Formats: sequence, C-alpha cells, structure tokens
Amino acid sequence: MGAGDIEALNQLTQDRHFFELRRELMHSSVAASEALFYRGVVASRFGREEEGLGLLQQFLAKNPAPEMAREAKQEISSAFVRLGRYSEANRNLPESDPLIASLRNVPPESVEIVKAPPIKATRNRLATWSVPVQVNGVDGQFIFDTDANFSSVSESEAKRLGLVIHDSEATVAGLSGNNNPVRLATADVRLGGAYIRNVIFLVFADKAMYLLRLQMRGFLGMPAIRALN
Repeated sequence: MGAGDIEALNQLTQDRHFFELRRELMHSSVAASEALFYRGVVASRFGREEEGLGLLQQFLAKNPAPEMAREAKQEISSAFVRLGRYSEANRNLPESDPLIASLRNVPPESVEIVKAPPIKATRNRLATWSVPVQVNGVDGQFIFDTDANFSSVSESEAKRLGLVIHDSEATVAGLSGNNNPVRLATADVRLGGAYIRNVIFLVFADKAMYLLRLQMRGFLGMPAIRALN
C-alpha cells in the first residue's frame, strides 16, 4: 500500500474532486480495506447510494482508524440525506448536527410516478436549468441544483406557496457563502408525472437568496432529484 496513493485519494476526497477520485482509484495500489472507503464514496456520490452504503459499512466493520471511521460515518449520513431517509441520517452522524437532528422525525421521502405530458426545462440567467413545479398544488419555477443536499426556498416564496415553516437552531451557508439562520418546511412536490412527498425545504431569508443581483425563489436539491430515478 503506497502512502502517496492514500494521501492523493484523501486529498481528492477532501477537495470533493469526485471525478478525479474515481479515475485515480482505478490506478491506485491502496490495500483492499482502504479501497472500500474510497469506492464507497465514489458510488455514493455518483448516484449509487445503496451500493456506497454497503461498501462504507464493510469498511467500518474492519475497525479503521478513528478519523477514517468518522469520515465514513459522515459519508453514510450524507448518503441517507440524499436518499431522503433523515432518521437514518441522524443515527449515523459521527457528531451532533442541529439541522439533521431537527429532521429525525420527518417521514422518508417517497415518489409516485404517473403518466403525464413531458415538462420543459429552460435555461435561466445563471446558465443553469429551471423546471416548472407544483408545491402543495401551487405553481412555481425552481432551479435544478445537483450539488445541494437539500431543496431550498426564499421566505417570501415559501409564504406564497403556503408552506408551514418551522424554526430550527441550525445555520447554513446561503448563496453568499455566509452562515445564515435557516428554518424548515415540508411539502409535496409535483414535477411532471412525479409526485414527491415529504420534500424538505430549507427556508432562507430573502436577502440570503440573492445571487448575481438576482432574487432566487427556490432550488430542487439532490433528495428530490434522486427521487426521480
């Protein structure tokens, strides 16, 4: 097992360079036990969360060093968040997280697919994609955000959509990068022929949802997007 290989893989993981991590892992000479962790990260981050969870749990069964065990548990928790399984995410946290803890009693996200006309995504002023949605039966336009662990919405948009907002002790980085107080809401979302239930929304103050002088209304994060698979 090469120490340089492990250091390179660990740096790519810390820097969230998952494409490079996947490529480097194919050519590394790390021991099989170490490879379980990085293979689990790659599987989880490329939409194969169930496979990744199995690999990471195998890695933990080999009693790794405390720091690596903590990173594996954090990755397991993050995978459960992307799957919309919040109570399991909370149970696997290596340390307390007010945001995840506040979701521990939220039912798992679920989806029902029915026949419906295709929807049309449109390019927005951020050069990303926006899609038409219905949130609790109210029409809206949300941005697809595959890099977000949660969907999010501005406070004014949450009120327009009739969301019931709950207080939270958590703070989360907003679009400006600064930590902002965040509140929570749960809603059912329709996206074309997909009915996604129990979608968690982080509710930010309007001023925290400005980007490039544009007021952002809402984003669909990975749990909602993953439910479409």
